[in-house]
Formats: sequence, structure tokens, C-alpha cells
Amino acid sequence: MRSTYRLTFEKRVWIVKQYLKEISTSKIALSQSVTPRTVQKLVKVYERFGWDGLKDLDRSINTAVKKELGLEGLVGELNSAELLHKAD
Repeated sequence: MRSTYRLTFEKRVWIVKQYLKEISTSKIALSQSVTPRTVQKLVKVYERFGWDGLKDLDRSINTAVKKELGLEGLVGELNSAELLHKAD
């Protein structure tokens, strides 16, 4: 069942920090009720854009940025901040 819960900036940072401590992706995902793929995507965003890439931005840009990046099918997987920073 899909949840509408959105990770806060603090939770996204926590997830990445756990990954950097070499905690398994599946354990991190389970502890935060997200998919391992979400953990992997957050790590990718962090690796490319640093901590600023994990910050929140206005959600209204979400659809336009996803379309521009060809990521329309990833609804809910990345937040607006991650997508916007990815577009830069």
C-alpha cells in the first residue's frame, strides 16, 4: 500500500548518514518505511549535490521538473528539491 508520507529534510539526511555508516540499504529502508530504491535515490542525490540537494523546495515544480528529466513515472520517489537539483 502506497503511503502519502513525505520524508522531511532531517529524515533524508538521517537516511544518507546511515548509508555512509555502511548500514545496509534494506535495513535503512525498513526503519523508515520506504523502499530500498528510495534510499538509493537519496544517496545518488547526495553524491551529486551534497546536503543541499536533500532540501525541500516548492512541490509545484515537481511535475514540470520530472517531465523535463523524463522521470514522469517516478511519482513519489523523489521530492521536488532532489529533482530540481538534478536538473541543474
